[in-house]
Amino acid sequence: MVDGIHFVGEPTIFLENIKKNDDNDHEFFLEEKSKLLKACAEIAILTEMTKKDAMSASDIIVFFEKNCDTSLSPGTIYPILYRLERKGYIRLLPNRKKKFYFCSESGRKAMEDLQRRIVDLQSFIIFLLRL
Repeated sequence: MVDGIHFVGEPTIFLENIKKNDDNDHEFFLEEKSKLLKACAEIAILTEMTKKDAMSASDIIVFFEKNCDTSLSPGTIYPILYRLERKGYIRLLPNRKKKFYFCSESGRKAMEDLQRRIVDLQSFIIFLLRL
């Protein structure tokens, strides 16, 4: 279980097996992991924001570096933040020199819905990998 979301299989075992493979396989894994993280960045950011009072773009960049071994630039982060804001999932804290965002009630509801549907998402990814 990770952050209240149940995953099929043990991620640590999967990552240990990846490390055992040769460098070409490992490089392929890292590239695909990076692409997948960028594709799921909205979910990752919104998930992290549900745990914090507020986050800046630099906080999000640090989060990805520490927790996902992936570096995302401000040019990647800000468009995601703007999309989440337009959807009403996050809000900008007013009257700050530095921009801080927080998760709105709508964003929390969207994350609760995603957590209820995580098994469907996992099944879809497993299906894609078996093609």
